[in-house]
Amino acid sequence: DGGSADFDTVMGVFLGQCGQLSEYACNDDAGPFVLASELVFPVATGVGYRIEIGGYDGATGDFTLAVTFGNAPSNDECATAPTVGPGVLLGSSLFATASPVSASCAFGGEEVGADVWFRFVAPDDGLLRASTTGLGGGAADYDTVLAVFTGDCEELAEVTCNDDADDTLQSEVSLPVSAGESYHLVLAGYLDASGSYMLNLAFTTEPPSPDVVLSHQKISDTDGGFEGDLSQGLASFGL
Repeated sequence: DGGSADFDTVMGVFLGQCGQLSEYACNDDAGPFVLASELVFPVATGVGYRIEIGGYDGATGDFTLAVTFGNAPSNDECATAPTVGPGVLLGSSLFATASPVSASCAFGGEEVGADVWFRFVAPDDGLLRASTTGLGGGAADYDTVLAVFTGDCEELAEVTCNDDADDTLQSEVSLPVSAGESYHLVLAGYLDASGSYMLNLAFTTEPPSPDVVLSHQKISDTDGGFEGDLSQGLASFGL
């Protein structure tokens, strides 16, 4: 996001005077396979924040520090999630904070943060798919984690969660939904990553056709029909 360094950095933010500092935030690696550092943290009017740039294991070099200031997105928390319908949602998670409850399935058990929320009310019984993958009609310029919850914001219950889909760093979830029920979707960043996203929500009341079900499966031509591996099961479709 405008900064750079030719060495492995560690960044810290402190409050207080130089002789009595207390650490407020810290980051080593800003993302997978990234040795640079990045922090997003809430600030208050009139408070001084001291930023330290260090080198991992004593590393040194040249750096450019980019400092930006902004407000958290309006859907930063579950309670302020907008009600959305099927379609493509464009936005940014820059300056979003980590919610007390968020997606639980990050690769390696790592933390997520910079999450944004949406509320979907099912118009009928059917199937909901949410995706930031290219195959799913979405996109994102950062590593996403996607989850869906039922219940009120004070008592959320995770229904489904996905970190990496289609061999990418993007996410996709699909779940059956019931008419009139509310579902809270959270789009989070792996290791607190943030950026621009295009979240595609698709809803259908029809059961998926064989072509849809097998769209990501390897199909082989056989005598009398097609066979496909469906998540440890075998389905045949005669011609």
